[in-house]
Amino acid sequence: MKIKLKLKNNIQRITKVVKKAFVTPNLPAHILELERLLPIRIGRFLGGISLLLLLASVRGYLDLHGFFLHLIFVFSLCFFIYHCYIAYHRFKYIKAKLKTSELEIRNSPLDRFGTKLLRILYCAKGYCDTAAPFGLGLGLMLGADQVLKDGGR
Repeated sequence: MKIKLKLKNNIQRITKVVKKAFVTPNLPAHILELERLLPIRIGRFLGGISLLLLLASVRGYLDLHGFFLHLIFVFSLCFFIYHCYIAYHRFKYIKAKLKTSELEIRNSPLDRFGTKLLRILYCAKGYCDTAAPFGLGLGLMLGADQVLKDGGR
């Protein structure tokens, strides 16, 4: 009976920590407001579509040349720069947030496990969201290679 009660308490603590880790934002409020603006949302959509078109052109699924390929490359480059900007602010915000006491579980002074787990999950959530610019950069390099190949270089 006592083991069941301890197990139930541990599961409740872990679920509370997981919920708090995924509810806590990993971007500052001004960046979240920036992402909600209509021109930024349109730019993100066009950037994603242009990157997909660029990768499809590199793989040979689409036959794009000339001005259209260069236009797609410029949109993809802007999309990459935007994601690097977001990633920089995400790293900075997560680092500042980890130094504060906001990510502590305060129900019990002995609950160091919950605080450590919360910080690990918060970091994992933030840094997994930041992995996108690396893939974008690789795709952009493939696109630049295709543009150079079409130019005869």
